Order: sequence, then C-alpha cells, then structure tokens
Amino acid sequence: SVCSILPVLMNCFAYSVRPIGAVSRRFLSSTSVHASAAGSPLTSGNGASNPARLLTWNVASLRSLIRKQPNALQALVDDFAADAICLQETKLQESHVPDFTDILDNYQSFWYCSTARKGYSGTAIFLRDDLNVEDVRYGIGDDSADAEGRVITIKLPKSYLVTCYTPNAGTGLKRLHYRTQTFEGKMTEYLRTLTAE
Repeated sequence: SVCSILPVLMNCFAYSVRPIGAVSRRFLSSTSVHASAAGSPLTSGNGASNPARLLTWNVASLRSLIRKQPNALQALVDDFAADAICLQETKLQESHVPDFTDILDNYQSFWYCSTARKGYSGTAIFLRDDLNVEDVRYGIGDDSADAEGRVITIKLPKSYLVTCYTPNAGTGLKRLHYRTQTFEGKMTEYLRTLTAE
C-alpha cells in the first residue's frame, strides 16, 4: 500500500503495533513529512503550518479490528499524534460507514468502499478536523480498481494525500497481469497528473 504526499519529500519509519488479545501482529508505517521549500504540506484553519504526521495501516477488516480492539485507532492517535491515518482493506460496505465516521474525535473521515464485492477491499482516511480540505477524489480512472474502492486522494492547500490499496496478485497469481500491466501503470499516470497540477 502507498500513503504519500506529493510533491513533498518524505522520511519513512516503520513501527510495530503490538497485539491486544487475540488480534495478530499488525505492522504500521509512520511517515514524518517535513516542510519543503513551498512550505508545510498541512495547514490548519488558523493558517498555522507544521510538518505532517501520517500513519498508514492495512487493517484487514476494520469491523473485525474494532470488535477485537475497540480503542485501536484512538490508541494510534494518542501514541503518534497523527495528522492523518490512511487505512487499507477496510472491507466495509457503504451501509457500515456511518458506524465508523465518528470513531475518532476531532477527525473528519473519507471512505471508499468496494461496490464490486461485499466485504472486500476498501480504503479510508481520517484527517484532523482543523486541516483545510480543498477537494476529495475517489479512484484513478480504472474501472476495476475504482469499483474496488482502492484509492482516495485529498487535495490540501500545498499537497495531496493519497492512500492506495494495491491489488494482490491473488491465488495462482490470477491478478498479477492486471496488477503489473494495468493498475501500476494507471496509478503511476494518476500520480504524475497530481504532480503536474
């Protein structure tokens, strides 16, 4: 999965999130994004700019995670003081989203659910309430990926925040050709259009 801000240079660090109860170990990627010559990528409603603190996590079913660890997302916010949390493989249907929109106080949320299959794929972004969102885009212009809810883009005043759940090649590598010959090219092309804006 990819969580990136364009065109800002990022420094990446990996953190391990220890399991609570029966939940298996998950790996969390935390990214500190430092101000570029153009200024900070995140600007609050009062105009203040600071380096961004981003987290990305393949939750492999948000409903299951929250059922087993009700405070898992809040713990991330408390531990890492995240400006944004990007989630992949949420596996939510659109009818489930209202149950999760207010799970974090002081965060706005953006959801993209699979319409291709129930309980499959999906992405979400939680962003601090005081950050200025200029636009939200869902998808990359690829019918298959877009039906699976794989990419959300948030346009901020000085940058873009993109979360992506890259298709798995699958059992027997049946989707490898789609991933390498279609999806990766479309995603690269999409990111290039963002850097050109």
